[in-house]
Amino acid sequence: MTSLTVGYWSIRGRVQPIKYLLAYANADYKLVNYDMIKKDDGTVDRDSWLNEKYTFDFDFPNVPYLIDGEFKMTQTDAILEYLARKYNVGSDDPVACANSVMIISYVFEWFFAIAKMSYFSQDYLKDKEDFLKNDLVNFLEPIDSFLKGRAWSAGDQVSVGDFWLYEIINVQTLLSGDAVFEGFNNLLSFRDRFKQLPGIAECDEQSKHLAVFSDFAVNPLRPESN
Repeated sequence: MTSLTVGYWSIRGRVQPIKYLLAYANADYKLVNYDMIKKDDGTVDRDSWLNEKYTFDFDFPNVPYLIDGEFKMTQTDAILEYLARKYNVGSDDPVACANSVMIISYVFEWFFAIAKMSYFSQDYLKDKEDFLKNDLVNFLEPIDSFLKGRAWSAGDQVSVGDFWLYEIINVQTLLSGDAVFEGFNNLLSFRDRFKQLPGIAECDEQSKHLAVFSDFAVNPLRPESN
């Protein structure tokens, strides 16, 4: 009987790196999905989560959440760090740990830029074009340079940062296709290595139908429409 439960909306969102880490660790867990339903009047029904939100006795009620036996927690990156220690993913070396956290912060800036555009743009096609033309290179060049000579973002061992880095590559691909990565060979090599890790291909297969964002986004980045 599994003791782990992960809860989140029925999208990739901020839970996908957690799912990758659990797949890599070959951890048995229960995934609880909550639906966001866009109604005819334009409002969004979140009751599937809101009806349960305060029943778990979380310190900071939110999704994603993790329940491990009697232990309960929320917040994506805190969950990732907990699971990494539980399953011995990554290194205890201070420099490696710092690099992993740095990559997470960097990737989240990239993720947030795409999320902000996808949810709130008033002229999505123009903003997408501007992002791809003017902004994307400022995310791609530094991380590609950082990965030169590195197997993984924190060094020789897979770390928490790698699960976020792989996911932002997937998100960017759904936004623009993978031609934007041409010439960024370190990033492409990282992607190829990560795909070969235990459990990742299976997790990709299980998640291939999921949108990145919820239905009330201007563009949820659904696989079949990008």
